[in-house]
Amino acid sequence: MSDRTFLELSGMIVETMLFPAKDVPLLLRRVRMFDTKGLLNTSREESGRREGKLNEAEAARLAILMGAFECGVTTAELESVNAALDTFPGTKFETLPESLKMQDGTGIVPHGLQAIVRGTNPPFNENWFVRIRFARFNGARDVTAMVLWEGWDAPESETTKARDMLDGKKHLGTLMLPASDLIRPFIEPTT
Repeated sequence: MSDRTFLELSGMIVETMLFPAKDVPLLLRRVRMFDTKGLLNTSREESGRREGKLNEAEAARLAILMGAFECGVTTAELESVNAALDTFPGTKFETLPESLKMQDGTGIVPHGLQAIVRGTNPPFNENWFVRIRFARFNGARDVTAMVLWEGWDAPESETTKARDMLDGKKHLGTLMLPASDLIRPFIEPTT
């Protein structure tokens, strides 16, 4: 897939997330806001214009961030979601989905966003999620995010409520973003 402009991606968001067509300017402002906040790795022409371009992986990142934003995650809290996309949860090699194992049987895909894109594409066709956990800590809302795949059995120490209680937080709720569903229109299947 070639790089897509902010405007092209805003149009795709209107189509895939069922916004009214009149919301393209609003979505374009959001994409630019995400870019300004450093949430996207944007390429720009030498003109230095506000209009940037995103490659396939960054378009997938945009789709996930837009989904979280639409569910009430603030721009500042999106940094937690973004951090989850740039890291990968530690787990035992034996429990990894096939998409993360290299052909020689060693290693894993280095970070969450790459894992989501690789696992969503054929031949794996896996379902990936971003779990966003909301808690109250020291009088403020605390948001943490983690990349997961369908069928992942989290150890007890990573279960939502137990983890929050151990950390001295009041668990408020958990949001499971269907990352694979959100990114499919923004990535080209690889064979």
